[in-house]
Order: sequence, then structure tokens, then C-alpha cells
Amino acid sequence: MSPDARVTAFLHVKIDVEDLDRSLAFYSGKLGMRQIVRYEQKDGVTIVQVSPTGQPPGIELWHEPPHPSSGTDRIHIAIAVHRLRDLLEDLRRGGVNIVTEPFAIGQEVIAFLRDPDGHLIELNESPSHEPRRS
Repeated sequence: MSPDARVTAFLHVKIDVEDLDRSLAFYSGKLGMRQIVRYEQKDGVTIVQVSPTGQPPGIELWHEPPHPSSGTDRIHIAIAVHRLRDLLEDLRRGGVNIVTEPFAIGQEVIAFLRDPDGHLIELNESPSHEPRRS
């Protein structure tokens, strides 16, 4: 493995929601969570991430009309990484199935892979996730 290519942090868990306002009322209103970020995508998808502190890690509320049926493909685990492209090459050489090549969303670059049980894993590289130099 490349010496600097590694997992650096846990970021969020994504869940699909049918009614974003209702979900925000529950997570923010009832549980007191605060918004970390909100993305309004051109395809009608709205993503709102919340956590107790307003900082990651958090729960990503994903609203995508029409509401998709639930299933394991709709849930993923996101983790912060350093040097995403190098890490992907290492993983490929190790036989890992990369299902989505890197793409940008905001300042983040994201790729998806499957774990040995088929769970969807997001690898996420962002300037805000970079390890601190001592």
C-alpha cells in the first residue's frame, strides 16, 4: 500500500427520507441535531447532513423524489480518505470492486466501492478532511 494512502476518519451514514421537512423536524426539532451541510442537486435530490454538534460525523438525510424503495443499495457508509486516487489503485490491485469512479460534489471528490459483503462504501477526499501536519 502507498505509504500516505489511508483511511483518515468516519464521515457520515446516509439514509433515504420520503419527506425531508418531516425528517428535519424529527432530527433537528426533536433530537436537537444541527445542520452540517445542505446540497440542492439539479436532478431534484436534496441532501442535508445533521449531527449533534453541527460538525461531522453525521447522518445524511437524502431526499430523492420519487422516494426510492429501501434496500441495501440505498444505504452507504462514508469515510474520509487521503490521496483518494492512489488508494483506489491500491484497492483495485487488491481485488476490490470499485463501483463508481471519482467524481466531484462541492469541494469533495467521492468514489464508491463494495465491501466483501456487498455493502456500499463511500471514499471521500476533501480539503476539510486532510490530516493535520505536526
